[in-house]
Amino acid sequence: MIYPQQTFETQDIVAFLEHRYSHAPGRFTRYMSRHGIKPGDTVPSSLVEEWFKSYFEQRSKDEFRSLQNRVYEKYMCSIG
Repeated sequence: MIYPQQTFETQDIVAFLEHRYSHAPGRFTRYMSRHGIKPGDTVPSSLVEEWFKSYFEQRSKDEFRSLQNRVYEKYMCSIG
């Protein structure tokens, strides 16, 4: 049985992010700092979830813009 995590240690989250997403640890640390949370503090799971949602929402927007730019460049090269 999996029990829901109520809090996380910041260093555990940063270690997880370093392993999976190269730019995420710095963004996470800055986001938490804006909420008054310092490295080594315990973070409520609701705030961690909020950060993940905002991070991936922004990341998906960036990826979509990148796709749009690639398609536009391909189109411009084909008519150029």
